[in-house]
Amino acid sequence: MTSYYLIQRVLKDLMIEKLPKLAAHLDHHKVDFSPITFNWFLIVYVDTVPTETMLQIWDAFLYEGSKVLFRYSIALFKNNEE
Repeated sequence: MTSYYLIQRVLKDLMIEKLPKLAAHLDHHKVDFSPITFNWFLIVYVDTVPTETMLQIWDAFLYEGSKVLFRYSIALFKNNEE
């Protein structure tokens, strides 16, 4: 099992727990969000959010570790849930 698969599995589990309606909607329409989120984790949100937000993410990431990346992923989905 690759670490990429594990990261995506953790994110999917978090989506089911934190955003069950959105997770069900994406599942119903067979939307695979891993091609989108792969880039988020690979380059740590460099081209996803405004620079000021990205620097805050990096600061939190360097201080708290990788769990921050999952928090921001869930926050981005929550912010755009509608």
